[in-house]
Amino acid sequence: AIRVRRSSDDAEQDIGFGTDDFLDTAALTAFVGSGDGYVTTWYDQTGGEAMTNTDVTRQPKIVDQGQIITTDTGKPAIYFLDKFDSPSGTSTYLSSPDRASTIEITSYFFSMVVKRDVDHDMEETFGGIDTRGRAHEGAWYRGVQSFINTNAARAGLSGKGLVESLFRPIMMRNRGDVAQFWQGNTLLNTLDSVEEPDLDSPKTLDQVHVGGSSFEDNGFTGYVTELIVFPWYGDDSWPLTYYVDAAGAWEAGTTVWNEDAILPQLFDYQVVLYDWLETLTVEDVTLTLGQTFTFDETLLSDDDLADLWVMAENLTTSRVVRGEPEWYVLDAGDGKGIEATGQVRIYHDLGSNNDRSYSNEVAQLYNLDIPLSDGGQGNPYYKDPAMGRRAMVVAIVDMMMYHKELLSGNFATWGDMYGKAFLSWAETYRWAGEVLPQNARDAFEEGMGYFLDHALVNDTSPRAVNTNMDMFFIHGAAEFYMATSRQDLKDKCLQAVKRWLFGYTDGKLEVKHKVFPLDGTTPRGGVFSPSGYIMEGDQPDFFYGGESLYHLTGALAAVMDRDSGTIPTDWEFLKEVVRRFEEWRLYQYWYEPGVAGSCCGGIRPGYRYHGGAGFSGRTGNGAPSGQASGIKYKVIADLFADLRYDGIYSNEHNPALKDRQTMIDDIADVLAERTTEMQSYYVGTAPTWNGWSPWPKETEYVPAKGWYSRLKALEGDPSTFPPSARPGYYYNKAFGGPPTGYEYWAYKNTDGTTEWGFFMEAQARQGGYKGWYGGKIETFWTEKTGVILINRHGKSGCDGDQEDSSCFDNLDYKAAHHVWGRDENGRGFTTLLLRGYDLQRTSVFDLGATTPSVTVTNVFNDPSYADNPTTSKTGEETGYELEGQVTITNKVEALSNGVRVTHTVTSDGTDQVTELWASIPVFLRLYNPLRVGDKPQEDLDDTTIEYWDGSAWRLMPEDQNGDGIPELVTTTKLRLGRDFLLGDGPQYVYVGFDTPQQVRLSTQKYYDPYQTQTGVRTVHFDMHGNPGTAIPMPTNKSLQYTITTTEPDGGGDTGVRTQTLNLEEGWNTVSFNVVPTNLSVETLFAGIRDHLVLVQNNTGQVYYPEFEIDDIGTWNVAEAYEVNTTAPVTLAVSG
Repeated sequence: AIRVRRSSDDAEQDIGFGTDDFLDTAALTAFVGSGDGYVTTWYDQTGGEAMTNTDVTRQPKIVDQGQIITTDTGKPAIYFLDKFDSPSGTSTYLSSPDRASTIEITSYFFSMVVKRDVDHDMEETFGGIDTRGRAHEGAWYRGVQSFINTNAARAGLSGKGLVESLFRPIMMRNRGDVAQFWQGNTLLNTLDSVEEPDLDSPKTLDQVHVGGSSFEDNGFTGYVTELIVFPWYGDDSWPLTYYVDAAGAWEAGTTVWNEDAILPQLFDYQVVLYDWLETLTVEDVTLTLGQTFTFDETLLSDDDLADLWVMAENLTTSRVVRGEPEWYVLDAGDGKGIEATGQVRIYHDLGSNNDRSYSNEVAQLYNLDIPLSDGGQGNPYYKDPAMGRRAMVVAIVDMMMYHKELLSGNFATWGDMYGKAFLSWAETYRWAGEVLPQNARDAFEEGMGYFLDHALVNDTSPRAVNTNMDMFFIHGAAEFYMATSRQDLKDKCLQAVKRWLFGYTDGKLEVKHKVFPLDGTTPRGGVFSPSGYIMEGDQPDFFYGGESLYHLTGALAAVMDRDSGTIPTDWEFLKEVVRRFEEWRLYQYWYEPGVAGSCCGGIRPGYRYHGGAGFSGRTGNGAPSGQASGIKYKVIADLFADLRYDGIYSNEHNPALKDRQTMIDDIADVLAERTTEMQSYYVGTAPTWNGWSPWPKETEYVPAKGWYSRLKALEGDPSTFPPSARPGYYYNKAFGGPPTGYEYWAYKNTDGTTEWGFFMEAQARQGGYKGWYGGKIETFWTEKTGVILINRHGKSGCDGDQEDSSCFDNLDYKAAHHVWGRDENGRGFTTLLLRGYDLQRTSVFDLGATTPSVTVTNVFNDPSYADNPTTSKTGEETGYELEGQVTITNKVEALSNGVRVTHTVTSDGTDQVTELWASIPVFLRLYNPLRVGDKPQEDLDDTTIEYWDGSAWRLMPEDQNGDGIPELVTTTKLRLGRDFLLGDGPQYVYVGFDTPQQVRLSTQKYYDPYQTQTGVRTVHFDMHGNPGTAIPMPTNKSLQYTITTTEPDGGGDTGVRTQTLNLEEGWNTVSFNVVPTNLSVETLFAGIRDHLVLVQNNTGQVYYPEFEIDDIGTWNVAEAYEVNTTAPVTLAVSG
């Protein structure tokens, strides 16, 4: 059969056939041993010239480390590598050149039983026949670019459904006047010489190749088990006759199928399901319309009523439920039917062009039990076989078509695509699969198994781009786990869920747990961070996290025993995932103590929760936002005693659980709507099947029985409030663990009078979405002022009105806590936008210290970007703003009455900067003129931002000289005031500096353009000394300030002092211990001008009065200066 070279000593040996007519595997393994085996010769079974390759670097493999390479079905196979996967950089191949027997290119039949394993997005060369080893001169299988008669007559396979990754025979044949290309049992294209005259161009061929040739080095990565070339076209029966023989031998496709089917018939399960579809008549799927939905509230306890209320609230009857019955059979004979129009048609919802996999909507109606007191049924379609069949028809067609798309290697391979559909199929099968005969049930489960197999190995499962959509699959896997009785499928469900969350099929939280893909190696890892969030592109996202949490919790509800509320032992890991997720979210809820808007009851005390979310990688909204239904919170509240808020309350502290009469009214309204809608069929042509973004119906789930009574009894209990609102509840809590380490810090304490707290981001590494990092206080809060600092951006990116997170034109007014600056050309850099998997940034948590702290060290010009300095992930506008060594460290310490923040800049002094700032984002109020919707604090004033001028509090100045930049002031403290109009006057938080500090306002207020009512005014603290002038980046400079509930220095010294300095003739080093009212250098030295030669700062800038040169302009009280005089003089400075 073949001749094999073993890697251990390069010895060669012929290997024949075994007793089963396949390769003699025993002889092969005995010869090769524990090493590798390479095919040097593949013998022609007709006795002609063999295919060979003497180049040891390009020989294909058949044994890998002692294991025979086999197909998915266990048959021995020759494995080829393309030029990207081959160590030689050229493909592996076998060739038979200069054969004695020749073939005419106008009369041949060429076949390979082949599968491509890896797609490198190139024109692959699988195999063919020619004269000189050049594909374009012969007939070659090259995927969609296959040549029938040289490159002049191509197979025309683009868009024809060729699936290169499917293990099937491919067949090419040409007769001159007609040519065909088949894959498996499907004729993909037919050509004739009228439309393609070059089919009949004569040419004699004498070479056969597989995997490439000495000239064709692209090749392909995958395996071949059989290659046949006949010197004739054959009759009409040949392709299918050959296919059945080859498929039966190699288990490379079904050998019995419905030949006239339009629906896929590539696998045995599809044949069985199609056979079931063929049995359905229009009468089998005809509904009895005009029936009434009803319920008997006297029969239902509060808990039973609450269950029905949850299910009824999301009960719908779209056209998927009530389409004309003819569209649920293959062909009704009147132009209607799934295949009747020559295309596959099946109903999806009209709600949007993405509401496609809606079989679960039908199954939900089939499964909804509403018992009546007389033993009757309030849901007229409960267990109605016609309704159940409709559900299964939609699911079966959707799954078969999706499987075809999945094999095509397009979007359908993504976890966020097929995963959504998988949930719909799983729910449908669990609720309505009983209408199928046993053989069809077995076939349906077999089909689901193919998707589970894909989920266990595919690199885009999960894709982790729209990870909220990836989580549909987790939910679906749990539903299918409960629906199937096959233990192998149950095991696959568990393995897939663990792989998607933790990176390994046997993964364990924080133990065998890899986070996608922080180290860039394989396996990529899972998408659950030990901090407690599902990563959107490896970054948290608070808003999209709601959808993820909905499906993770739905998976828990799916496996829960509703009678006892227990979770199966095998699924306990998911309970901890859900607990961490909601805990991470809930510790970011900080409340406003008052609202004042017509939307929300006027001026009143309140508990309006919100929080910063600068870390969000895709959206911008923070607590308490979140996609998807709130039922997830009720399940969580019933499972976890300390995470109950969202399950009990809907807004502020208003009950989310409705009273009995309200639930009765709501249910009655919904059932009346369903009764009205189910009076008649939806009339219209079913749309052609389309798999793109198949959002399934959101069907609800419920907690354990009795949940309503348990949660209702807890209303108003302070222990059910978010942690920030629980009086006397204090914490110093880190979020994270192996493998990422700690990433977030939540803290709450009291100064003895006022409770206060903050939430800090300290995530050292992350993915490429454009969230904000670097170590920052996301939210600072006190019970009297509410939120006083908040980080907020719009949609991530910088493309369009709502995207602004990564822009640099808004650097001056970003609502962010960060260190930033501009180079000598005015281009920006910021710690916010430095992000990546391999950063040298470190995050150190020291929460057990007397003064707890977290320190984040940001390294610019990170080595991981040495080969790509212009990437948007460097934290620099173009990538060239900082070219030297620059490190910025942000440290936050928890004090008894607030925090101390220290920013430290170290560098090699290489770079020039014109600005260097540390900034805090001061929250103004919940009022945003750019966004529609409720404005809870419309009638409040913005937070006041005042500075201490040495004798009184003054409002921070705006621009006064027309340059567009608010004026700098020098101060030792700021006061941030909020007045909720509740009669107790303004409430304050203070920012204090150890030494006089130059500060200014941002150029404008910031309003979130995307999702929230947040308004912010950022305040900048100068770390430069003379903004606007170019100086070397400081080599070691720190700025320290406190944010506290009490005023620094007990209210401060209000007196004016005079400092007297006795200057000697010549050079003097001068600094001030007072803050002058006027910081102009010219004004300060006006009294000694007659004896003054020069004033110089540490960057070389000068004030030279004789020549009227003033590069310094404004005196920086935090700096020392060199002053040269012509005689001893006395300088007096007041401030």
